[in-house]
Amino acid sequence: MEEESIMYSDDRTIELTTHRILEHTRDRTNQIMLKDFKNYEFKAYHIGNYKTIVIIFVVLTISTIILNLKLYYSEFAYTITGTTFWNSRRFFVKLNGKYNSIEFRIGSPYNTSVKKFLNAIELQINIIKNVTH
Repeated sequence: MEEESIMYSDDRTIELTTHRILEHTRDRTNQIMLKDFKNYEFKAYHIGNYKTIVIIFVVLTISTIILNLKLYYSEFAYTITGTTFWNSRRFFVKLNGKYNSIEFRIGSPYNTSVKKFLNAIELQINIIKNVTH
């Protein structure tokens, strides 16, 4: 059976073929053979100065409680720090193989195209298992 491309990511850095999953980077190409694929997992990381934002949020909360501040600017500050903290999250999918893994950024774990890609991986793995057995 000859290898064919099945699916690409929008930026063409991730490719699913009939035999493997490829990650194309500037330096090299990483791969996971579908017969060695184990599982996938979603990960979320915070980027940027989120620790500073959390400290500001804690200081505002403590000062509001202690001083019983009911000022407009404290509500505004809570909104800004909370929104900034929430928007600092970045989602990733980690594909785990027997010998290595591939991790790439996604917009959301609930994105339809992400689900289609993961379903396509599972479908292709089932096809490979049925051919070899």
